[in-house]
Amino acid sequence: MSSRLSDPLQSAAVIAGVFKQTSGSDLPNLPAVENNIRALAGVLRDPKVWGLPPERCVELPQPTRDAFLSAVGSAGTTATDTLLVYFAGHGVIHPATDRLYLALPDFRSGGEYGTRAVRYGDLQDLLGEPRIRARHKVIILDTCFGATAFEDSVGANTLKTRGACTLVSSDVTETSRAPRGTEYTSYTARLISTLRHGIEGEEETLTLQAIHQRVSERLRSANISTPRILSVDDTALVRIARNRAYDGSTDPGGGSGPFPEEQWQDFQNELFSTLKAELDTSHSTVRVGSSLPWDARLGPRREGECLLAFIEQRTTFGSRFTAFTTQAVKFRHEKNGTLLAQVGYAEMHRWSVRSTVARPAWEWFKEAYAEWCNISERYRPRAKCDVLLTCDTTTFCVSHGKMGDERFQRLMEKVRDLTRKYQLDLPE
Repeated sequence: MSSRLSDPLQSAAVIAGVFKQTSGSDLPNLPAVENNIRALAGVLRDPKVWGLPPERCVELPQPTRDAFLSAVGSAGTTATDTLLVYFAGHGVIHPATDRLYLALPDFRSGGEYGTRAVRYGDLQDLLGEPRIRARHKVIILDTCFGATAFEDSVGANTLKTRGACTLVSSDVTETSRAPRGTEYTSYTARLISTLRHGIEGEEETLTLQAIHQRVSERLRSANISTPRILSVDDTALVRIARNRAYDGSTDPGGGSGPFPEEQWQDFQNELFSTLKAELDTSHSTVRVGSSLPWDARLGPRREGECLLAFIEQRTTFGSRFTAFTTQAVKFRHEKNGTLLAQVGYAEMHRWSVRSTVARPAWEWFKEAYAEWCNISERYRPRAKCDVLLTCDTTTFCVSHGKMGDERFQRLMEKVRDLTRKYQLDLPE
């Protein structure tokens, strides 16, 4: 097969995913999938990568069964070169047939596989219909048990759909990873970064096989999952992306090493684990979660930014708070002025963390009274400390609510040290 890039004007993509389950579903939410859809569609539309026109790259969040199959059918009749179908969400196995189903927002594992999920075999059957004009069909599944789909791709000892290539994020018995607190799922994070940055040593355009190989190497080296690929004919050699590392137009992040997005993915995963371990959520003023609602006091949310933890303290001066998002630590304290302050994690490695004893007027009075009454040091109230972030000539006071001074200082030091460990750089 030639090194020609699939014609974006004659191709189409459907980027679908389920990130929020309805109240009747017994499956957990996958908030990272919402970012998957937006970011992957953006990369495929990027003229430096593939350059799909917006009308030929459909984003389909929270689809119904009919909406998903209808969108794929419509795209397949429009495209004459390559049709790409992506789905991220829960993959579930039918208990009677052992076949893969793609769970929809209202799926319940007690039943209704036929109406609340899409059987992967139905998607394969659709792609094999005569009305589908696309010469090449690319299916990408970021789900658990992904390789089970291959059983529906083979019939009577022959591959069913000609011109098809299926890439999956996990093997037959593996679960895919959607670490809580990260911006993307593990597989799609590597897929997006590979498309954005390219692959050193590859040709000017990237085949599906090359993309799969690079993503698979990164996931297996991190002991996350074992992605698989199944191709009919030579469809794995179809090219859907320009190799941005071919002419050195991007910094590929250290050859075979992780790209910036992958560094961020691993950092966010460890950050969330640290916050969960260190913050005491028994206090009503402390919240930790992978899908906390955004607080309006934090100002506009950056694209893809999620709130991971929120610590609040109400005082006579108003409300102080500190928030950890996936991109920065943000805080409001009257000692910093009236504006919201923040330090991005990409810059935090330069900041030092220290504490100083807070000395409001009543603290001086309490100490003087203790001296006058000759109260033992052991029984005197311990003075509160301010935890400070300092860089060059800038110092911020960071509120920690009812959390102990020393414990909060250790938490801030751990977060700062994580930014140094991962040597964070801003992704494109």
